[in-house]
Amino acid sequence: MQVRKVRDVIIYNIGWLIIVGMLIGGRAFIPGFFVIRNLINILFHSSILGMLVLAESVCLISGQLDLSIESTLAFSVGIASLWMTQGSMGVSGLWGIAITVLVGLLIGAANGVCVVKLRIHPFLMTLAVLIILRGLMLYLIPRTIFGLPKDYVFIGSARILTLPLPIFLFLGMYGIFHGILRYTPFGRALYATGGSTKAAFAVGISTDKVLVASFVISGFLASLAGLIMAGRMQAVTNGMGEGMVFLALAGAIIGGVSLKGGVGTAFQAFCGVIILGMIDNMLVLSRFSPYLVYAVKGFLVLVAIVIDSFRQRIS
Repeated sequence: MQVRKVRDVIIYNIGWLIIVGMLIGGRAFIPGFFVIRNLINILFHSSILGMLVLAESVCLISGQLDLSIESTLAFSVGIASLWMTQGSMGVSGLWGIAITVLVGLLIGAANGVCVVKLRIHPFLMTLAVLIILRGLMLYLIPRTIFGLPKDYVFIGSARILTLPLPIFLFLGMYGIFHGILRYTPFGRALYATGGSTKAAFAVGISTDKVLVASFVISGFLASLAGLIMAGRMQAVTNGMGEGMVFLALAGAIIGGVSLKGGVGTAFQAFCGVIILGMIDNMLVLSRFSPYLVYAVKGFLVLVAIVIDSFRQRIS
């Protein structure tokens, strides 16, 4: 019994143990890794992926899956950038932010309604949306758009107390969703729906509304990731966010969020983000080939699936 308890504690906290091990290893073997400036850099560069991991985690906890987040990231800022830079139609940066978030919310709502009302499998639905939105981006934005308003790009480029604003946004969102998931009726409904939709419905939970809400939240967080990326790049391209959805899935699962649904926390998702950020940073500092870094990221997706399968077998 005691052995099983210890095993469960280790499995639940495996992500934090990995982080501690990486910090020790990085300090011992990689010059320049364990310094304040570099650790802040890891947080800064993790902010975009962090939003996507949180978006994916909310969907996974509800028992769903959202593959469209990387295209939602790109399409939301793409539409806003067209509105802001098209001559007499140009709107201010603040209106651009509102348009970006609204587009993200609408995409999430469309995903949720189609999954719930039309009974389309979330994998197929969100995969189709991913492809559709990417195609629209290639058509609408054939070239990079520069000259974005300063009050639009400040989210990704501004600083507070010498620290990049995206770090505060990143940490703030995880803090907010930790509170929502742990302490609110919606959070409890999300876990119940992810654990068993039928059982949740039987006890009076409006499971359809919960599922749609999880996709809306995912779209909202993806649009925030787009705002940060556009601010960092000071531009919008049709390739923004490409390939990030699988890293977002890997981050969520490595942290402890289950593909099965009903399992995981915001802190565990945060843990997964930091692990991916640290690995990326270590490879760059060690001067690994960019192609090898890409291969390692692909391997991490496989590792995440194996970890989730192992957790499910022993639970």
